[in-house]
Amino acid sequence: GRIFSCGYDGFICAFEMNVEDQLVLMTAGGNKAKAKCHNGAITCATFNTEASTLITGGYDMLVKTWNYDSLTAHAHFIPLHTLNFSTTVTCVCYVAATRSVWVGTNGVEHPHIFDPRTGTNLTDFNPQSDMGLSSGGGMGHVQSEHPVRIIASESSEAVSVSDQRALTIWKYNPQACVSVIRGHTDWVECVLRNPASPLDFISAGADSTVRRWHSPSALYPELYSLKEAFDGHQGAVLCGVVRGDGSTLF
Repeated sequence: GRIFSCGYDGFICAFEMNVEDQLVLMTAGGNKAKAKCHNGAITCATFNTEASTLITGGYDMLVKTWNYDSLTAHAHFIPLHTLNFSTTVTCVCYVAATRSVWVGTNGVEHPHIFDPRTGTNLTDFNPQSDMGLSSGGGMGHVQSEHPVRIIASESSEAVSVSDQRALTIWKYNPQACVSVIRGHTDWVECVLRNPASPLDFISAGADSTVRRWHSPSALYPELYSLKEAFDGHQGAVLCGVVRGDGSTLF
């Protein structure tokens, strides 16, 4: 029932319909629901209906997430999360199928992907593609292009428009790869799950190094990072086994 406007002056305003069916600026606790929220023009905005948050981006190279209740009930303009970029933000879009926010920036051919709940950067964990069409979150505008607008449906598709007059269409595939983990320098020959720690797994291969990977939270099971590495072999590691209590690796 509210309308948000985001302007070239960097202000966000919240409007509502009064009893006379007229659009008026909201007030809460004597405060007008209007504030300067970006140090430059606000170029784009999107709304996350699931979490009731407003997300804005602008010339100040920032993307900010705003709580709906704070804006409308208290007229408090304090961002929940602020994301910093190295170039101007050209577009933001909430993609309901993956519950993520896609951000387009000037001079970057692939959208950046973030979790709107925490501001976690998911971009590096998504499969990348040079193809114009891809699945499972893979991305692909040709080099030297960058997205200037991204539109997502309520179901499973997103469309972006580039500055080279090209459209790229993504379709969500729940069976596709959700994460790419890099670190090995040669063939990976074995992967082991740690029974004592569901968020850990161990990998090894032709580079002679055994690596232990860890996900910091069950909320992001795909965001694995290298926990530790072991150099004890002189050749390829082809197999292994973890003791049931997780205490020993063979």
